[in-house]
Amino acid sequence: MTFISQKILSGLIDQMNAGNSEKAYELGELCEQGKVLAGITALTCYKEAAKKGHAKAQYKLGKMAQNNFDAYVWFDLAVKNGYTKAAKERDKIGQYMDKKQIAQAKARSKNCLNDTKNLKMLSPIKETIK
Repeated sequence: MTFISQKILSGLIDQMNAGNSEKAYELGELCEQGKVLAGITALTCYKEAAKKGHAKAQYKLGKMAQNNFDAYVWFDLAVKNGYTKAAKERDKIGQYMDKKQIAQAKARSKNCLNDTKNLKMLSPIKETIK
């Protein structure tokens, strides 16, 4: 396995901290692939990207969610931000929810879309090791 250099890692972290959602997502991908050993996690990177509206990062967080409600919200956000692949996952999760839960999840998604501070209302996500 090839690890990325400290210089490249530092650059990616700086760009993520500066609000570059695409670089945050890329760093999350590298973490998931095991190419980063600097104490940073994919979860941290995906959360940073998701706060900036990065649809693929929101999709990844949906896959990491600990409950159906939060997974539905993350997948719905990803769809609303243009990642249509998330619709299949959202609809699959929706099969295990009643109409009231789905309506609440859609309302939460809308609130999060309008104000990213509302993302904090979602349950903590557990890091998964692949």
